[in-house]
Parts: sequence; C-alpha cells; structure tokens
Amino acid sequence: MFEQLKQWFTSKTTVVIHITSGRHRLITSKKFTIGYGTVNTWNLDSAKPPANLLNFRKTKTSIEVEPTNPGDTLLLDGKPWAGEVLEPEIEYTLQVQDEQFLLCLTEKPNAWLKRINLKNWLVFEPESGEIFGPLDKLQLEPWVIKEFKDPTKLIYYPEGSAKGFYISQVIDMELPAAIPQKDIIKEKLKEHRPYSTGKPEGKANQAQCPHCWSPYYDGELLTIASHETLRGDPLLGDDDMLRFEADSFNDQGVPLDATGTPCLEQACPQCRLKVPHGLSEIPQAFVSILGSPGAGKSYYLSVLTDELQKKSFENWGFNWKDADPTANAPLNTMRHRLFTARHAAEAYLAKTSLDGHLYSKVRLNGRPTLLPKPFTYILEGRNQHSQSLTFYDNAGEHFQPGSDGTINPVTHHVAHAHLWCFLFDPSKDAAFRKNVTAAKDPQLSRRYPTESQELLLSELENRIRVLHQLSPLGKLNTPLAFIVGKKDMIDDWEPITKMTDPWNGRHFNSLVVEENSRILRAGLLERVPSLVARAEALSEKVVYFASSSLGHAPRRIKTGELSPVPKKMNPSGVEVPVFWWLSSWSTVFNNEKREVWQNS
Repeated sequence: MFEQLKQWFTSKTTVVIHITSGRHRLITSKKFTIGYGTVNTWNLDSAKPPANLLNFRKTKTSIEVEPTNPGDTLLLDGKPWAGEVLEPEIEYTLQVQDEQFLLCLTEKPNAWLKRINLKNWLVFEPESGEIFGPLDKLQLEPWVIKEFKDPTKLIYYPEGSAKGFYISQVIDMELPAAIPQKDIIKEKLKEHRPYSTGKPEGKANQAQCPHCWSPYYDGELLTIASHETLRGDPLLGDDDMLRFEADSFNDQGVPLDATGTPCLEQACPQCRLKVPHGLSEIPQAFVSILGSPGAGKSYYLSVLTDELQKKSFENWGFNWKDADPTANAPLNTMRHRLFTARHAAEAYLAKTSLDGHLYSKVRLNGRPTLLPKPFTYILEGRNQHSQSLTFYDNAGEHFQPGSDGTINPVTHHVAHAHLWCFLFDPSKDAAFRKNVTAAKDPQLSRRYPTESQELLLSELENRIRVLHQLSPLGKLNTPLAFIVGKKDMIDDWEPITKMTDPWNGRHFNSLVVEENSRILRAGLLERVPSLVARAEALSEKVVYFASSSLGHAPRRIKTGELSPVPKKMNPSGVEVPVFWWLSSWSTVFNNEKREVWQNS
C-alpha cells in the first residue's frame, strides 16, 4: 500500500513536443490547454485566429485528453481517440487538425527529452520488421514511390522514440495510377516474411521442425535409412543413420533404403534431425521454460509434464501421448527418477549442463551447431481434437548475454515460442530473501551468483528482435507466464495467502487465474517493481502465477547438492500456466473443453 501511495504522489511531469516547430513544454499543472492564442496554456501560433485544440486534465495516475471541438478528429497513436486515458511512462502520439505532438507523462522529463532526436527520422515497416532511413520529410514521397511501399502501413518516428506517425498522416500522397499498387505492395511485403504463409499446390499442410524451427511440408522430409550397413550420414556423423530422398517405395507406400529395407522414420531437410510423425496434421505449440541458473527449471519441467498428463485425463479425458518416445527419453527419465525415488539421493536431478545430453550437435550452413533437444507430446481429445506441445529446457547460463549465437543457437526456440514460462526464483532475490521466514530452507544458505533475473528478460527480448529483425519499438505478442517459483518458501507472503485454486472440480476457471495474477502483480510491484516493468515492456500479455515443483524444502545429500524428499513431494500450481494458455489461446483445445463442460 505504501508503494502504491508513493507511486501516486511521486511528482510526474507531462512533456509535450510539438512536431512541426520542434518546441516542447513541461507541464505540471492539473489542467492545461493547447491551441492558438494566449487563452491557452501553450500558444502554438499567435498569428492564427485564437482557438483551443486540446484539453488535458492530470489525475493521480494518468492524463485525460480530449479535443475541445467535438467536430475535430483526435488521432491517438494513429487511430481515432475513443476516450482512452494516457498512462505514465508510456509515449503517445497525438494529432488534431494539422498539429502533431509526441507526449509522455514521466518522472524523468529531461532524460526523455534528451533521448528524442527530432533531427533524425526513421521509417518502420511493421509487416517486415525493417527500419529504413534516416529520411527527412521531403525524401518521404519519392522513397515511398520508388520502393512501392504503402504509406498507410509505414510508421515515421524520431530516433529514440517508441512511437511515431503513419506516413499517410505526415504527407498527403498517392502512388502513381499506372502502378498496380495493391499487387506490388503485397508482393514486396512477401519478400520480407521469414516463413512461407501459402501452401504450394499438391503439398500437404506445413509444419515447423521442433529442432531448428524451419518450416517444411511432408513431401520435403528426408527418409532415415534402416539397414545397419547404411549407418553414417555425411553431415551428422558416423553414429547416425544415412538421410536420403526416397525414390523407391513398397506396396504400402513405405520408403525403401538402398538395401530394400522399409524406413519408417523421417528427418528435417534443414537440420537432418528426426521429426515426429504427423506434426503437419495437428496444431503445434512451442513452450520455452526460462530462468536463471538454479531456478529449478528441470524440476519444474519434469513435474509439469507429469501434472499435465494426469490432469488433462482426469479433468477432460485427454490422452497424453509421446510424439517421439526416443527423443523424449531424457525428460521421461527425469520424471521417472523424481517420482519413483525411495530417498533424496535417488530423486536428485543433475543441473542441465551447457552442452550435455539435452543438446544435439549438427551442421547448419556448413558450421557445427548446437541445438536444444525438444520434448514433444500430443494432447489427444475426442472428435480428432488434438494439440502438440513441444517443451525446451536450457541451462540458465545460456540466457546470459553473449552465450548464444549462430554457432550455438540453443535458445532460439524463444523466438518461435507460443508461450514463455519465466521461472522467477525468490530465493535469489534480495528483496524476497530478507523477508522470507522459512529459515530452515537450505536454499537460503547458498551463495548465489550475482546475475540479474531482470537482465534475463532483457536478453530474451534482444535475441528475439535480432533473430526476426524486428524494430526495437513496441511489445512482442507472445504471452508471458511470470511464475513465482518455490512458493512453499514464501507461503506466508500475503499475496500467496489470498490466491484461490482455478480448478473447480473438472472446470478450469480462467477468471480466477486473472484475479490471482492481479493479486500477485500488486505484491511483486512492492518488492521487485523493475522486474515487473521489464516483463510488461516485453510482452503484450503478462499473467502472474505462483507454483511449487516440490511442495517442500529440499534436503542436502552427501554430495552437498540439494535434492527433494520423495515422501514429501506435493507439487502445487505447476500445470496452471499451460492450462491457462490452452484455455485462452488454443482453439482446438477450447472446442474439446466446451464439450466436456457440457457433459459434466
């Protein structure tokens, strides 16, 4: 509560930049106006007839704005204003009549002004993610015509800003009538798309390789030889079976290798690693598990898959299937070890190594490359309603700056993920450690590295923007599950005590998830406000969860490592983020869920 009051009453200044003149005003009063003549707080031009254009009113937490003349159209960030209020620390563009403004309500007005460079203007193309320029206003029209661009889809913004104006707002222009405008623009934009969005004639549905994330059609897959005499692949090495393009088939249509032996396994044409059969026939989803070293990602993933298998069947009648038992063996082995152990030493899961058994060594584009091994499962419901889920586990060190590149793209799955699960470790955060009362938890006695969990999210965003050549502006549209892990350590923390179970029998209530998220967010804002800000600057949709993979404090074993006690295993909330994603984002899953609800 104190932090909320502090936020309300901390002095914030409204900074308004007039684009045409380049002038700015710092406005701290509760009410102010912009227009022509001395009747306004800011007189833009005394030579014009007196008029009031915009009225502003400052509240405790935001700014309200409206056009003075109801007949004037106010554009907010390029779209007609619909009564929105302006939140602090967010940039906005405003346009009324011919006047354009860049605005921000901020605690650091001078720092924000210093960052905005009105001398250098750039063009951002959202559909391709490309940035062009610098281009001054006189260069815009010739450039748009030369490049066959659509001025209604290009954003013109000053260097250092996160917002800009559509070029159609800045200049009044049309492409020459002789140019087939729509067709040319459409084809030019297609050149920049990272993946094909069409389906070639005669080909099946497209899938995405879970190893290297390259798109493929079933007809493009390589066949993996079966006969032992064909062991050895020129790119994968002597231990792997030969990959080849099949040109011979038996009566059942099964490919045959050079010895005439039927071959049932297929491989990606790009990385040549084996892909599960039939991925193109069902929706795919990639889930990235993120966290700093020691956050408990391997334990979380092992418990997560176990809980998903149990609850998807118990509550909705979904079958949990291994899409590729061989590829999933490392994770299934960890699950088996964890849940069948007789004592703590047997339940211990070794820390994920930087280049161990959870990674594949391949050659991509002539270079030796390390790729993370995917764990792919299929949720199979009734009436052909199915959904594949592929999970990735990385060593936490791989998310540190400089540890990932073209030779070791082990975290590139984050750029293709449908859901990010960020595992926040309260035992490694100073604000949480000093408030934890579970003094007997041995995790609090460990000295952790000084890496920042906030830095991990910054590195995540940077890698995604670089990989997809995206603009540094705006948020990414992949949902982020911010998971407060090891909640058994902080079970007396007030937000944890206020949370309720989203499961009501067989029903999963997403509204409860949202309310729990609101409660957790308020608590996190008091202890780790910068981490919350970083998360919400990254993703358009952030939902906060709390979970415990073990349900108890681990025990130190003879080797000095910390390990769970099998008899005390009591996971809590681990599966909720994935069920929330399925309930909110998976159309296939929702169709099946509705049928179950109707019959329950």
